[in-house]
Amino acid sequence: MELQTERRLEQFLQLADLPASQIASRMEFSMPPFRLYVECLDDHILFTLGREVEPSYQSRALRRLLSACHPARTQGTPIRVWQLRGQQMLSCSPSKESDVSHWLSCLQTLRRLLDIITGGNR
Repeated sequence: MELQTERRLEQFLQLADLPASQIASRMEFSMPPFRLYVECLDDHILFTLGREVEPSYQSRALRRLLSACHPARTQGTPIRVWQLRGQQMLSCSPSKESDVSHWLSCLQTLRRLLDIITGGNR
C-alpha cells in the first residue's frame, strides 16, 4: 500500500471515528447495527457495509436497495448491492483521485441507505 493511501486511510478512520491500532490492507469494524469492511486493493479503496435483515424481509430489502442505489447518491461512485448470510450488503469503491471527504460521504450514504431500507426490520 502506498504511503499516501495509508495516510488517507488514517485520516478517514479518524474522521469516521473508527478505532484502528494500525492500518492494514483489510480491516473490519463493528458499528452496531452495521459491520464495515475497508479494503485496499491495488491502492483502490473498497468500502463494504452490512446490516442484518430479518429473513422475511430480505428479498423486499434487496429489491428496494437495487432501485435506490444510484451513483448520483455518492457523487458518481457506483454502489453494489447484494445479500450475504442474512445481511444486506452495500459496497462502493471511490476513484483513486477522490479525497477523504468523499470517502466519508460515501460511507455516510451507505449507512443512510441501509438505515432507511432496513431500519425497522432487524
